[in-house]
Amino acid sequence: MVFNSFLNIFLRHYYSSVPVIKANKLSNHNTWIKSGIQTSCRQKRVRYIKLRNNKIPTLRKYFKDYCRILSKVIKEAKRMEYDRHFKFK
Repeated sequence: MVFNSFLNIFLRHYYSSVPVIKANKLSNHNTWIKSGIQTSCRQKRVRYIKLRNNKIPTLRKYFKDYCRILSKVIKEAKRMEYDRHFKFK
């Protein structure tokens, strides 16, 4: 009983002194992810499933090359996006 009374008083003061601010839904903060990168990532998953089901050495080499190129593209897209946001003068 005493605790409930204390809690009610505490919450009343807390809510009166701390304003409630509704945050907007966060926008996609990864603006560097363009449709081309999304498509390439989907294709990478498809190629991985094919590789997993078939242990063909040429398919494995193709998949590794594809992953290497996709990683470079992603790194460059991130670099360009962050350079755009943080232009040093």
